[in-house]
This record gives sequence, C-alpha cells and structure tokens, in this order.
Amino acid sequence: MLAPMRTAVVGGAGLVGRAMARRDDLDLTVFDRVPPGIPGTRFVPTDVLEGALDLRGFDAVVHLVARVDPPTAGADREAMRRLHVEGTRRVFEAAQRGGVPHAVLFSSAVVYGAGPGRRQPFVEDDPVRPNPGFFYAEDKAAQEEVARGFAQDLAVTVLRPAIIYAPDAKNYLTEFLRRAPGVLPALDGHRPALDFVDVQDVVDAVRAVLQKKCAGTFNIAPRAPIAYDDIARVCGLRVVRVPRRLVRPVLDFGARFVPPWLRAPGYLLDHLMYGFCVDGGALSRATGFVAARSAEQALARMMRTV
Repeated sequence: MLAPMRTAVVGGAGLVGRAMARRDDLDLTVFDRVPPGIPGTRFVPTDVLEGALDLRGFDAVVHLVARVDPPTAGADREAMRRLHVEGTRRVFEAAQRGGVPHAVLFSSAVVYGAGPGRRQPFVEDDPVRPNPGFFYAEDKAAQEEVARGFAQDLAVTVLRPAIIYAPDAKNYLTEFLRRAPGVLPALDGHRPALDFVDVQDVVDAVRAVLQKKCAGTFNIAPRAPIAYDDIARVCGLRVVRVPRRLVRPVLDFGARFVPPWLRAPGYLLDHLMYGFCVDGGALSRATGFVAARSAEQALARMMRTV
C-alpha cells in the first residue's frame, strides 16, 4: 500500500476538507481562517488573500477555497471574484515557490452550463460555458484558467465534481430539499435527471488522484444519476408543475432577505430545468476510481434517511 501523500488542504474547514480530515488514510495539514473542528488535525491559520502561504515540504496541495452562497450586491460580487481568482493565483504561486510537485483545484460541474439541446452526460472535452450571471460557475471557469497557467511548473489536476452531498452539508442546494413545503417544482414541466455525489466518494477520488499523481481535468460523478421523481420520493415531496416565469422573481427578491445559505438565486433555474450530469469515465480510466454510491444514496444520506 502506498504511503499517504503529505498534503496541504487550503480551505480545508469546509465540507470536503472536513471529510478529508476525518480519514486516517490521508496525511493532511489544513490551511484556513478557522479550524476544521476535527480532533487531531494539523491546522495553520490562513487567509489566502492576506500574507504569504508557506507550502514547502508538501507533496501536494488541494485548493478548496470557495464561496457557494451567492452575493447580493456589486461590492460583494467583487469580493467573491477576488477570493476565487486572486486566491487561486496566490495558492498556486505558493505551490510553485515551495516546490510542491502536484496541485489540485476543485472546480465544479456547473462550468459546463445548462440549457436546452445540450448532450449529457458532459465529458471533459465538452466546452466550458457557464451560464451568464451564475457567478459561482463563472468564477470556477476563471479558476481553471488560472490553475492551468502553472501547468509548466506543476502537475495540475482540475476536478469537476457533481453536486456534493453529505449529512453535514448546508447550503441553498441542501436546504431547499430539507425545507421544501411538500412539493418539488417541475419548472415548465421539466424533470431532468441530476447528479449528487457523496462526499466520501469525492474524498476517495481525491486520494486516487494524489496517489496516481495524474494531471489533467476530471469529472467526479456518482455511480448513477437520480431521476427527478426519485428525488421527490427520497425527500418525501410531490412533483408539481410550476411556471418558470413566476419562480425567478420570487427567488431573486427573497435572496435579499434570507441568510446566505438559504439564498437560491434565479440563475440556477436552467440547471434545474435541463440538468448537468457528468461522465466520470476519464477519472476511472486514469486512476481506477469508481464511485461507491449512486446519486440516490448520496441524497438519502444527506437527508439522513439511511
């Protein structure tokens, strides 16, 4: 069995970082503004936009810093963009400066965009076309460009996971299903299959990439997607046709008055109408990784039903 890589996890206090820190088959040091709250985890207080980041002595760095909650104002949007783009540049510069041979960036399947007539599941060679106004997706695409600019000096891996679910996940994608008032809207009647990948499978995928030291871009997909009606069944909801034109203004207006983790911006609606499932075959061929759980199992675990 190969020894664990000495890995710096930047932004390791979030969902994926905490899941990585709970594993005993990874040798981690977490860099973040707050500790991950996992006993025994090595922790270095860090703000990627402030001060110098020292990554000397590590075999790999995994860059997880991200803001999922959508901004509601111009200055807030600029801060989000700077965190993602300038923060990524600083992390990869630190890896380059510290002689770290392998750097992994967490992107997202949302970079493919969503809309009518697009072939699914998406593969890595498909064009990156984030939906205009979907700030998180736009920033993830920009992060990828920054990371690839270091590919001459580092082995750069870009990971594009599907929607990541876990029992401790908490954002507008999880809270909508947990708090939905008995119904799951089918926007203009659309009922797309969706991908939910369990965080434990994500950690297994990261470990496989670190062990194989494989550079390139890879999707992380569940063992199988989930049908829209099965999402409703798992969550105890009823699918109801709802006109899209009525939903977006409600979401955009309400986003100004709810906590950040409950903001469900209207620019997500294309993804809920048309889906954005991904193919994980390239990662399997490169590393041997195959997700252990289906999207239904990931969702059920998030809902604490299994």
